[in-house]
Amino acid sequence: MKTNIKFFQKNGYLIIKNCISKKSINQIQKSIYLRATKYLPKLNKIYSGNFYNSDFHANLLEFRKKNPQGFGSFYDSIQKNFLLYKILCESNLSKIISQIMKKDLSQISFNGENVRMDAPFDKKNSLGWHQDRAYYFQNRDGNRGLVCWLPLINITPKIGPLKVCQKSHELGLIITKKKKYKKKEF
Repeated sequence: MKTNIKFFQKNGYLIIKNCISKKSINQIQKSIYLRATKYLPKLNKIYSGNFYNSDFHANLLEFRKKNPQGFGSFYDSIQKNFLLYKILCESNLSKIISQIMKKDLSQISFNGENVRMDAPFDKKNSLGWHQDRAYYFQNRDGNRGLVCWLPLINITPKIGPLKVCQKSHELGLIITKKKKYKKKEF
């Protein structure tokens, strides 16, 4: 892990594969799927719990397009799912965070945890270059934050992986303005 921490300090990011168990990932996927069936009951009959079924995702996109308010309710309900917190507190991830931050877990707080469900080519919810760490009140100077990104599906260039600006941590706190979008731009 020492090599990884040195890489992190130099480059401002670190990729750690398989730090969350497949069982935990499957549990949150199942939870998302089951929550979706509350809003789209037909899913139970069609896909029988297959989170990776492309038609399942197509139905979610259609739901988002036809019923933004209902989709928003579904989306919001996932944000405070207990299994999300369970994943964040897994001992392996906690240990890694503690080592990277060089702090005991008793000195680390977290917030901003969420599940993002981004639609392909979505302009409404897409953000330009920004520092995730800079706008949390626990991190007033922008230098004490750590962002953990845990994809719940296999990420390919086609669906748009997270982009990291290498060594941007050396730039210090960057103040950005929020871009406003027209309501129906997605």
